Amino acid sequence: MKDFIVVSLGGSLVSTDVGPNVSYIKKICELFKNEIRRGSRLAIIVGGGKISRQYTDAAGRASKAVSERDLHWIGIYATRINAALLKALMKPYTPDDVLLPFGAYKTLAMKYKCVIGGGTEPGGSSDLASIAWAKALGAKRVVNCTNVDYVYTADPRKVAGAKPLPNLSWNAYIKMVGSKFTPGASWPFDPLASIEAKRRGIIVNIVNGSNLKEVSKALRGEKFKGSVLA
Repeated sequence: MKDFIVVSLGGSLVSTDVGPNVSYIKKICELFKNEIRRGSRLAIIVGGGKISRQYTDAAGRASKAVSERDLHWIGIYATRINAALLKALMKPYTPDDVLLPFGAYKTLAMKYKCVIGGGTEPGGSSDLASIAWAKALGAKRVVNCTNVDYVYTADPRKVAGAKPLPNLSWNAYIKMVGSKFTPGASWPFDPLASIEAKRRGIIVNIVNGSNLKEVSKALRGEKFKGSVLA
């Protein structure tokens, strides 16, 4: 039986300013199904994207009394609604429920070829959840589908001279992004998840989730356009 591959699917890919990106969601789910038919076993963690930022921003505007913990929970529920949408399109390979407690992972993983979930607890992100899933399922690698082609020396959307970094050590990456998680913030892979991945010896592949051909290569362990954090 093949090992699980954990996929951290960036929320920005599935949740946009105008709602769920239905066209993309259909395509990525079909890609996942094709990989499963080829024998892969997938554990997919879905981020919150725009819906998370919209709701956390709304809470902050509505009341100054909203706590940071409240904002974390709002973000978590956003990831879960995105996960529920993908899960519905991944039948018959998925269980009926979006996975929430860590204790359910191993049990359901033995029965299904694909398990899907979102954020789990305050203080973390879907990226951090993907590392927890990798630990629980014995996965050695996480494929992180994001909205950029590589990790860069700076944000390429803001800095014209930003250079791609195809291979990066965890120490170097953590030095770039820092060590604090902020709800609604955007990184190729979040700081707390990076620290945990380094501690666990987990490799993370950063790939542009919109480039389906490269996503397939990354899932199959082939050379792909993107960055490797190890």
